[in-house]
Amino acid sequence: MQKEEDGFSGYFKHYKNIKSNIENTDYPDIDTFYFQNNVLSDDHYHHILRAGIKRPRVFLRRQPSEKWHNPFNQFILNIMKSNMDIQFITDIYTCANYVSAYVNKSNRGISNLQREIIKTIDEHPEFDIVEITRILGIKMLNSVEMPSQEAAWYLLRAPMSKSSAVIVSIPTV
Repeated sequence: MQKEEDGFSGYFKHYKNIKSNIENTDYPDIDTFYFQNNVLSDDHYHHILRAGIKRPRVFLRRQPSEKWHNPFNQFILNIMKSNMDIQFITDIYTCANYVSAYVNKSNRGISNLQREIIKTIDEHPEFDIVEITRILGIKMLNSVEMPSQEAAWYLLRAPMSKSSAVIVSIPTV
């Protein structure tokens, strides 16, 4: 929906209100969601979404109570047995955002951590939490994969990004 279209400002305000509500409120079903957010019909809801969403988006069919579920593929889940967060690339900006977030990701290998904790506790029930943590720390350092560029940054202790604007804090007290 373009800003020039009739009712845009009202729909956009409604979109911002719904976006805030959906993050803070759990809805048992779509009818409750519509009622509590003053959505009159499916067409009305589509107009609200069109006013607030500017780029192409993929909407997955789910219940309102599943708002925190990441999209996943059952086949990949059974094969990989790991956490996944499928992201749909719909334009170049989404692709650039995904690549930059992946390059700067700090918790690689974290899905294997859950398996290793259970395995270590099962193998060594006599160990206390400090010993288990030490064993897992060594295993993690030996198994985390990273690209050569990231390894160079890490070894050189170079920053991952730089800013052209210098910010200086001036104490006023």
